[in-house]
Amino acid sequence: MNVVFVLGVLAVGLASGALMSWAAGRVVDAPVARPRSFLVGLLAYAALSSIVTALADAAGLAGSDGESLAVSWGVAGLFVALAFAWTFALGVAVLVVLEILWPSGSVPGPLATLRNLSTLWRSSLRSMQVARIMSRHGLSALAVRPGRGAGVGDRQRRVARSLVAAMNEAGVTFVKVGQQLSTRADVIPAEMATEMSSLQAKATPVAWSDLEAVVRAEGRALALLPRIEREPLAAASVGQVHRATLDDGTRVVVKIQRPDAERTVRLDTILMESLAARLARSAPWAREMHLPTLARGFSQSLRDELDYRIEADNIAMLGSGSPHTTLIQLPRVYPELSSRRVLVMSEALGVPLGAAGETLARLGDEARTRLARALIEHTLTCILTHGVFHADLHPGNILISEDGGATLVDAGSVGLLDRRLRELLVGLLAAAMGDDGELATTLLLQVVRNRPHVSVEPVRDAVGELLTRARCSPTSTDVIVHGLLDIVREHHLAIPPGLAAALRTLASLQGSVAALDPGVDFMASAQKLLPTLLGAEVTPTGLTSQVLRQAVTSAGLARVLPGRLESVTWQADTGALLDRVRPLASPTERAWLERRWADAISAFLAGVIAACALWLIGLDTGPLLTPTVRWYAFMGYVLGLVAFLLGMRVLFRQVGAVHAASDR
Repeated sequence: MNVVFVLGVLAVGLASGALMSWAAGRVVDAPVARPRSFLVGLLAYAALSSIVTALADAAGLAGSDGESLAVSWGVAGLFVALAFAWTFALGVAVLVVLEILWPSGSVPGPLATLRNLSTLWRSSLRSMQVARIMSRHGLSALAVRPGRGAGVGDRQRRVARSLVAAMNEAGVTFVKVGQQLSTRADVIPAEMATEMSSLQAKATPVAWSDLEAVVRAEGRALALLPRIEREPLAAASVGQVHRATLDDGTRVVVKIQRPDAERTVRLDTILMESLAARLARSAPWAREMHLPTLARGFSQSLRDELDYRIEADNIAMLGSGSPHTTLIQLPRVYPELSSRRVLVMSEALGVPLGAAGETLARLGDEARTRLARALIEHTLTCILTHGVFHADLHPGNILISEDGGATLVDAGSVGLLDRRLRELLVGLLAAAMGDDGELATTLLLQVVRNRPHVSVEPVRDAVGELLTRARCSPTSTDVIVHGLLDIVREHHLAIPPGLAAALRTLASLQGSVAALDPGVDFMASAQKLLPTLLGAEVTPTGLTSQVLRQAVTSAGLARVLPGRLESVTWQADTGALLDRVRPLASPTERAWLERRWADAISAFLAGVIAACALWLIGLDTGPLLTPTVRWYAFMGYVLGLVAFLLGMRVLFRQVGAVHAASDR
């Protein structure tokens, strides 16, 4: 009997939940999650008996003995139906409120919550650990933005040194973020970028047995396992590099992802985004830098770094767009042996440029000059001609070999420029080299995405001052590129990411060229190369190609132009053109107005019905339905239910519209 009773209760609760789910879905115009509907239905069913009992006592439905009825069964049925209707309406209201506050699917289910408990616990522990590290290094000063004037650079350097020390102690993920941030001179001051460039992503080597398990799990490089050296060549934050030998004797390197890399990056990126949001709420400089947006971008970049297939694709893109030269090389990727966590490449022989003092000394001045000019030509060709370039050309990613060549490694960051941006960058550089501040300002503002919010005169003045300083500086290119990045940052100019990456690459290239041969004039070399690089566009073949492209485009427009003119003429003759420019001519606009009008009428009716309900309930005259309730009062309770339903629909439709608009 008990089992039958329980099953009956569950069945009624399920049926009630299904009805409430259907009604709530009609109100919010979206499906409602079944588990919450079933739960609310059970609670409503459980509350119904208590509501009926309280209503029976208040209305005097029970007889003096407490067991018999003082009214007819029909009257008692009316009150039970009223209680059920009000309970059902309140249940629907609860479901709608839950759906608006926590839409179906936005809250993880119980199983997902249990799976995430360990992650949440580890994230909390990690958060406290990083907070202690930041406090230990005195980073509460980050809540105050460094001011302008004398001593600003010193304050920024002190904050940057504290931040670098904290990042080194916090671990590999924060070190990688700092390294990426050091290349973003468009968003952080030059003093901070310089300090952060000293961050090192070295890590303790992982035991070979753990890495072997990764190789076996990935599967593609299984045949290479016996010929992989157990001693690592390098150990970094995300991966570890080992030498190996192919069947034909070719020397290669195998980059294997650390087993805990994905979990570490996931925890630290969650923490980093939370910290950025907290700083944005308390520190003006963080809000000015749009720190939460930067943190999300860096987090995505770190997650991309976990997939070695992206790096392999980047190397392939760079190889297809790089000029053919024996001095500047890229590693060769073996895609048949590579996978998401294992990357097999040809071994790049050489020493990083930043530590290649002895190698450069052995090469001699002539070889160093030749290599520096080859690096300039290679980079400018990639940026200005092909639009695909290595976006992280700091000295650590340029390996110098004993034969005077260079290999570009770590292609995790690749920049892309379309034809329009390439042409604009050429014009911007030419204007800057020619000391034409007006043209440089015009070209820079052409690509600014937040142009309506930018004050032009301060930008023009800043560009003019920059070009004047550059003309009087022995390192004019360094001044121009870093100065443009400073202007972008200080005036909050939203420029395309590809253009920002190209400017950052040119800034890094200037430093690398100076390390190779301080005597090479970067600006003079670039000015000599520009006509050669752009020669394909001004030769007869190049001009013919441009004319053909424009002719094809014009021919396509010419084919459709008569039809377009005929359509406009017909619409003007028939009045359809005026109809299309009239207010509310669009079906969407009319539908919106119709919904607003229907909601206004419903709200008015709900108010009128509610007023009538209150008036009827307050009347002291009329026939008695029960010993304590009059017919007019009962009708007032029914009208109150109708007013509640109408008002609830209007209210929740308006709230839903506000939520939808905010989401857009």
